[in-house]
Amino acid sequence: MQKQVIDLDSVANTLFEYLRDVFYDPTKASLDVEALPESYQDLGNGLVFFADCVMETKRVAYALSQGDLDIPLPSRDNEIAAPLKSLHASLKHLSWQTKQIALGDYSQRVDFMGEFSESFNSMVEKLAERQHFLEEKANKDSFTKIYNRAFAMNTLERYLSQKMRFVLVFADLDGR
Repeated sequence: MQKQVIDLDSVANTLFEYLRDVFYDPTKASLDVEALPESYQDLGNGLVFFADCVMETKRVAYALSQGDLDIPLPSRDNEIAAPLKSLHASLKHLSWQTKQIALGDYSQRVDFMGEFSESFNSMVEKLAERQHFLEEKANKDSFTKIYNRAFAMNTLERYLSQKMRFVLVFADLDGR
């Protein structure tokens, strides 16, 4: 039986060129696993799987860096992309929370993103304070601190639309 002579330099060069292309020119990356010596085909298949995971991870990382949260997530087999899947989930939840704040729900808090959480939570608290301040300015007389006509009219409209029972009393405090 004749022993097959394998040119290790040629195999190593083929695998190296493939990995280089995976990182620097993915559109060119191609490895013909069947052309490798049989004893290296499992390694070739493993490198193809690894390269697919790397390219998929790179695609997802780029999309996330552009703010695209509607991207298809990496496959379950891609353990390299696991942190990006977690980041994607956090960003989706954060996006939802931000929408809730825009609707006036200032109870939203973030506790899962380290230093960012402190900044986010501080921002929400400041927004809630400003909202309260502006409501006070809009609804109360600056001199007497009593609710003003605009507040009374808004309250009246709300009570009427909800068909609530109420008593209405108007008082003219300045005598005009």
